[in-house]
Amino acid sequence: MKNGAFQISREIFDNAIWEDVIKFRLFFFIVGNAVFSEGGVTKAGVKIERGQYLRSYRNLQKDLQYTENRAIKQYSLSVIKKKVDQLVKENRLKIEEAEPGTLFTVVNYALYQGLSNYKNVTENGARTAREQRENNNNNVKERKERKESLKPLVQEGKELRKYTESFNQFWSVYENKKGKAKASVFWNREVEPALKKGDITMDEILEGTQRYLSFCKQSGLTLKNGDTAINHEVWQDDWEWKGELYGEKRNQQLSLSKGGGYKNKTEQAADSYNAMKELYMDEVNQGGNNNEGSNRRVIVEDQNSLPEFR
Repeated sequence: MKNGAFQISREIFDNAIWEDVIKFRLFFFIVGNAVFSEGGVTKAGVKIERGQYLRSYRNLQKDLQYTENRAIKQYSLSVIKKKVDQLVKENRLKIEEAEPGTLFTVVNYALYQGLSNYKNVTENGARTAREQRENNNNNVKERKERKESLKPLVQEGKELRKYTESFNQFWSVYENKKGKAKASVFWNREVEPALKKGDITMDEILEGTQRYLSFCKQSGLTLKNGDTAINHEVWQDDWEWKGELYGEKRNQQLSLSKGGGYKNKTEQAADSYNAMKELYMDEVNQGGNNNEGSNRRVIVEDQNSLPEFR
């Protein structure tokens, strides 16, 4: 859908969805492409009502592709499905499987798109001063109503930004302090409820985090930013240090260096990086291709996406 327009309140900047780039892009792509017509439309034999959008997950993957370092990248299907599930849980979307794809329903579409500036105008677009005043009054009233209706969402965003005792405990031991504001949102939305339900304990989180920190120090793996570490739940991963393998590679490189096997430090660094990438690929993909259900949460699609080694 290339023509037309859609509207959204500025209060969205105070909502938690603003903190999650993938979820934000996905949600507003669906809102912006949802059917606006009161009578709905029919597509591929499926009746699509006002506020609904019919699209397959694979097409969404293409729709949301982006450019990074001059390369076109896509989110994985599992990431898109995870974000859709979160939007359903937050009562922003409803989904229904259809033969051509998935039928997405924007829960509050009428509220989002209810201002009178979308009413039909006369053919020549002219309006009298009285009509304009009435419309302005209606707009003011509707803006007030929308502001009141969005207050719970604004309050939700403020609650998610609070630094809880458990979050402060994690943050005090995690060494990369970048992204604290986003980190608290991820923590309060996913981790704090799991702690309260007893799905995980703080001791398990801290022990797993220490395993990850130790692995990064020993291997030279770049430490994730704090918000990324929480979003990826690094404490869930099986960070096992294969010291004898890494040590052997490093000793070979040192021997070559002392024996004049490298022309310069740049050549030595390149060989070291490639060796570490090879070992890291073996470590990450050990025992299979990391299919769904594996307890190893790190998935490497290609070697170019590997983290930088120091």
